[in-house]
Amino acid sequence: MKRAWVLNLEADDERARAKGWTPPRALLATIDAQAQRLVGTLVTGDDVVIARGDTRTLGREFTGEAWSPTPRALAMMKAAGVVVPEVPSGEVLDFVCSREFAQGLLPCEPRERMVTSVEDDGGEDGPTRVSLAYTCAGRGHRLCETAEQRREAIARALSKHRRVFVAERVEVLEDFALHGWVERDRSARLGQPTAQRVDPRTNAWRESSADAALSERERDALFEHGRDAAEALGRAGYWGPFGIDAFRYRARDGSVRFCPRCELNARYTMAWAIGMGRG
Repeated sequence: MKRAWVLNLEADDERARAKGWTPPRALLATIDAQAQRLVGTLVTGDDVVIARGDTRTLGREFTGEAWSPTPRALAMMKAAGVVVPEVPSGEVLDFVCSREFAQGLLPCEPRERMVTSVEDDGGEDGPTRVSLAYTCAGRGHRLCETAEQRREAIARALSKHRRVFVAERVEVLEDFALHGWVERDRSARLGQPTAQRVDPRTNAWRESSADAALSERERDALFEHGRDAAEALGRAGYWGPFGIDAFRYRARDGSVRFCPRCELNARYTMAWAIGMGRG
């Protein structure tokens, strides 16, 4: 059966906002331009894309597929008349897509901690990053140089959100990712590592390739964290695509280290098809 794609790359923005949120035009323009790069990798063959505002009725020969099956994405499928697939519940998706979910995974350094009040701030010195629960393409982060800036960022974020996440900022040398698929019976398969190029200013994705230059130790650590993520997603009631991001970095003591999981994305990603050998 052919697929009808909803490329809602703003899914994490939707989750972070109140019900009924409408994406700003400027954000949609950026997202739709980025989504075009998925044609030929994620979107292939006889697949079609359900465009925003599209009034066509595609029919039951198509099965809906979404970047992430948010309420807005499922509504677009229904309006297009395609087969709407069964997906994990909204509660499960909201949980596994949050940075809070990653708190229960295998620990790795630099460690990210959850903060629910300004008084919980650890008071560490040096550059840090304050992140919202739902982040994507560099959005939802505040980079702080001092402890005072960090406390201000925490207070501002907590005025609208119930928790934020704080991590030490380090010098990132190279970015990587590992992708996979979790079945409904909780079995999973993993792809091959990809090398990532991101915008050094915003950390937004630029491009990926299949030639990830990892040491044996780094590769083993990446797959260990990939398996751990897959198992945790299955236990939580999630099935579908996922990916973890990783990076090699220079620590503050000058040593070069490897972080095998800095992000977990319980959805498709720009490099998912490449990592799974489909792009």
